[in-house]
Amino acid sequence: MGQTIRYTYEVDNTGNVTLNDVGVTDTLSGLSAVTGP
Repeated sequence: MGQTIRYTYEVDNTGNVTLNDVGVTDTLSGLSAVTGP
């Protein structure tokens, strides 16, 4: 409890066009606070 959880995203371009200036945004929707005893 009270520890940091780290996670990563891996993004692959599976198309046949080179992409530039690509960004990834995660709003963490669907998560809520967790409490313990």
